[in-house]
Amino acid sequence: MTSPWPPVGPLLVPEGLIFALMVAGNTYIVIKLFPRNGSRATLADFTFLLGLLLMALGLWASLVYAAIDPGSASEISVFIALNSMMAVVGCWMLALFLRAEKRFPDPSGWTWPAVFTALFLGNEFLMGGAFLLLQTGPAGFQAAGWTGLAAASAAAVGSMWFFFAMFANMLAFVLWLPLDRSSRVALLAFSLSALVGPWLLTDALAGGVAMGALMAVVLVGFLRSHRAGPLGLTYARTLFLVSVAFGGMTLGEVAYLNLAAPVAAASAFALATITAMGIEILALTRWGLSARVAAPVPDAGRPAPGPTPSVPKPVGES
Repeated sequence: MTSPWPPVGPLLVPEGLIFALMVAGNTYIVIKLFPRNGSRATLADFTFLLGLLLMALGLWASLVYAAIDPGSASEISVFIALNSMMAVVGCWMLALFLRAEKRFPDPSGWTWPAVFTALFLGNEFLMGGAFLLLQTGPAGFQAAGWTGLAAASAAAVGSMWFFFAMFANMLAFVLWLPLDRSSRVALLAFSLSALVGPWLLTDALAGGVAMGALMAVVLVGFLRSHRAGPLGLTYARTLFLVSVAFGGMTLGEVAYLNLAAPVAAASAFALATITAMGIEILALTRWGLSARVAAPVPDAGRPAPGPTPSVPKPVGES
């Protein structure tokens, strides 16, 4: 499998700067999506945030195209993707003109969480693929049929850029949302597994020990919470999801170490990784959005009758 670590070269510095901008942008999206004062993101906010994520997705796709087929057409696609920010601002201004700042989409179901999760995962996946292809070129992934595509996809998910970007995303969710202490510790432990991912592919012993240590943190937290009293329903669900995610990544590692075919082994690990991380982002997005639905919304700028809505309680509190 292609090394998850980028080679030291002239591309490393600009890639690092772009990566930092990507992380900053995603953190901004998390902060805007879940206002700390207990209010809800408006339809205008949703329009702008979705536009930013879709713009970034188009940019990464154009960079993948440029790496695979350098030339005038791919350069034009990158230029168009970079200028799509104007379209995002235009859509946002049109939404304001239609009074979207007074409207609130219903995020109580799974549609909006699934959309944001898919866009977060898609951006990190394409970023890993773009950086990989720009550094190594497409020649190593031009096998017949689906083999080349599977190898490139697995290498993109297994790259340092994907793992570290997903760690930054999960960290932003876990630190920003009002979680109770036990849930936060469990989710932070799993988030740190994204930093361990590259070592799992290059040094199975070191990666396995680090992953075991993170699982031990979750187990110790569970034992302490259990001794303190009955577990809250939300913490129990968090613990279950984190355990399933850890279990999925462990099975992916076992498959990676034992499958004879390199592409199949790398693909199994990549699938387990992206599924486990997607579960955490989806669950946190779902809770973060639905927790704000119950708060009454002022009508046309007038204060709502009755007491001021309180900030949602941290997850796990009764």
